[in-house]
Amino acid sequence: YRLTHKCFCGDESVAHCHLELGLVFQSKEDFENLTPENLFDLLHEVGHLETNTVGMTRQEEEFFATEWALQRMKLYDFHLPRARQKQFDDYINGYSSRRNKVLGKEGAPPLKWDE
Repeated sequence: YRLTHKCFCGDESVAHCHLELGLVFQSKEDFENLTPENLFDLLHEVGHLETNTVGMTRQEEEFFATEWALQRMKLYDFHLPRARQKQFDDYINGYSSRRNKVLGKEGAPPLKWDE
């Protein structure tokens, strides 16, 4: 994987990845001033590269990338503030929630933030 601070796509407002290139973008400012939130954002994007498989729904992609990042944060004893945890929970469950209701499916399983 490669980390870049300048992205060819022009979107430099948020951390993101380009799966097909194995490329993760994070602003130089966020990278040089790593907070638990910035670190989690970076790990979440790497998590997309680590966990993505063909055929996943967007909700599954976001869930597994977030879960991967969460495991790495726990491994190194970093903690994400509850407000940021809620943002990720809402973000993940926002994908396909309408589709799931129509099909009678449940949303993503809850993430285990505190275990």
